[in-house]
Amino acid sequence: MNTCPIVSVVMTTYNNGKYLKEAINSILNQTFSEFEFIIINDGSTDNSQYIIDSYKDNRIISLKHKTRLGVPKSRNKGMKVAQGEYIAVMDADDISLPNRLELQVKFLDENSHIGLLGSYYFIIDGAGNFLKSVKPVLTNNELQTKLMEGNPIAHGSIMFRKECLNTIGGYREKFRYSHDYDLILRIAEHFQIANIPELLYKYRINPLGISVVTKVPQESEGPLIKHLAIERRKYGKEQSNMISWIEMNRNLIQSYYRWGKYLYCKGSYRSALKSFLRSLPYSLFNIDLIVKTVIKLIIPKKILLYLMSHQKKI
Repeated sequence: MNTCPIVSVVMTTYNNGKYLKEAINSILNQTFSEFEFIIINDGSTDNSQYIIDSYKDNRIISLKHKTRLGVPKSRNKGMKVAQGEYIAVMDADDISLPNRLELQVKFLDENSHIGLLGSYYFIIDGAGNFLKSVKPVLTNNELQTKLMEGNPIAHGSIMFRKECLNTIGGYREKFRYSHDYDLILRIAEHFQIANIPELLYKYRINPLGISVVTKVPQESEGPLIKHLAIERRKYGKEQSNMISWIEMNRNLIQSYYRWGKYLYCKGSYRSALKSFLRSLPYSLFNIDLIVKTVIKLIIPKKILLYLMSHQKKI
């Protein structure tokens, strides 16, 4: 693009080929056109790059990693090249409604005191079917309170001023799974935030999406991120030392074990074994369940059922 765009849309993708075209089209078909679309392919091994290359729209800026760097690092790289006054986040398995950028730009233009803006949103399933609509609180005061309980803003729906990045420095890459919550908390300490009362985004519950695959580590990082936010608000800086990180890792390991038990009970033995291995060494104290999981993976189901029935007869 010859002139600086008003909005930079930043989207990172890793093996989202199934939904990627729909996500890209939802941005390119916006009623607002003064944007650049930065797409970061974070080492995908599927057809993601082929899909990206199939577009000849000069608003697209394509960045490609040979190996996977992770979502926060990829998003930071995209935002470093962003030229827009406003930055909009987009997830590669979601959908932005056609008037999303237009209404968010209008809102930020008319409300110079707002630094970050989210919206109402739909939740859809993997096939795109409507599940429900979500209408979180709207005002800065309400959101500031809710943020200390959890994240009341759909990260994929946000648009914020580039000035916010200049102030806080982007995503903190040490938080691999809840970097979005950490980002919004830190922006909210320097700027007012809001949700626009319009349904502008479709958030997909994707079985392979980051919010599902990383459910356990997200639950472990979240409390630490919240604790650090409380410290910043109380003392003006973060006070926690390595004890906090050790505690987070301990919680993470135990969370992986609990998630493994859940997957085992659901019959997802391969996924359960992966969680048990991630929970080492804690899971070694419960080695019997790991052995049972391995047995169920190695021995065919028919043989296993036969042995179990034969054992009962004996």
